[in-house]
Amino acid sequence: MDEAVLRRAIGTVLDRTEALRVRVRVEDGRPWQALPPDPEWRLEVLDVSGEPDPVGAAEAWMRADISTPVDLTGGGPLLRQALYRLAADRYAYYLRYHHIVLDGFGQTMYWLRVARTYTSLAGGPAVSTAARAAGRLSDLLDEETAYRTCADFVRDREYWLERFADPTEPRFPRDETHRRLPLLGSWLRVRFAVDPFFRFSSSSA
Repeated sequence: MDEAVLRRAIGTVLDRTEALRVRVRVEDGRPWQALPPDPEWRLEVLDVSGEPDPVGAAEAWMRADISTPVDLTGGGPLLRQALYRLAADRYAYYLRYHHIVLDGFGQTMYWLRVARTYTSLAGGPAVSTAARAAGRLSDLLDEETAYRTCADFVRDREYWLERFADPTEPRFPRDETHRRLPLLGSWLRVRFAVDPFFRFSSSSA
């Protein structure tokens, strides 16, 4: 793993992924999305190879991070990335994001773009134009504007207003005997190889 190349790959992908550069601010009591031309981001590199249990140390750091609420309207990054050096030839990549800027499908696309860009920068096959494109927020806003002025929007709105005209109580019991699923502490581990250049695993909450 070449840490400098990975940092370049992440920066390249972020430059082409407007959604991950979004910041949220509040003006006159209303939230607004902002897209800074040169947003701040960083890849934290943590060396836990000297710990008795490097993987456990890395996961403890991750758990502490995902247990900390994200300040959505503070104007800061809604994405955090870290690279853990577990051993000389073993790394773990951590990606934490606010769901307002990315979902599960989007994170898979992001990982793959970073992997392909890393491989290209490391001397592998060039990344195709189609693979580099991530879409623009302005296109999404144009689609939303068009939807809100068409007949589908009116029909959909009427359906959902009728559907929830008489809200019911939540189906989940509120008593102490109900076993709730934990909101934190679940992990998604993905391993993928971009042979013959590199292999790394990633964890995301």
